[in-house]
Amino acid sequence: MESIPFYFDSVHGGLSSCAGLLHVTREGLRCEYRVNLGGLGLKTDAKEASVALDEIESIEFKRGWFRGKAVIRPKSLKLLDRFPTSGDDSIVLYFKRKHRSLAGYLMSEIALKLFQSRLDF
Repeated sequence: MESIPFYFDSVHGGLSSCAGLLHVTREGLRCEYRVNLGGLGLKTDAKEASVALDEIESIEFKRGWFRGKAVIRPKSLKLLDRFPTSGDDSIVLYFKRKHRSLAGYLMSEIALKLFQSRLDF
């Protein structure tokens, strides 16, 4: 099982920040994260959210100059409620520059597992 640090871009309208670890498992993804409330140094307890392969519609990795971005589109919008922040129809995870290559590799690995599970139906 591989794990990689990630962060969410803006939580609570940009007032808070969130960082955590993304674990790639055989069943899908498991995210452990903490929210830093208002930049005051107050952190929430560690929370966990899992996403099974059969809950993912598509996954895409975009490589930028200073960071990488994974866009996970779920089959159901109810999945978005498990995370502290998300886009209108997707979960967006950001990775720092030093973790960009590993994140790209892991996202392609998950995309491959996703396609294999659809072929096996």
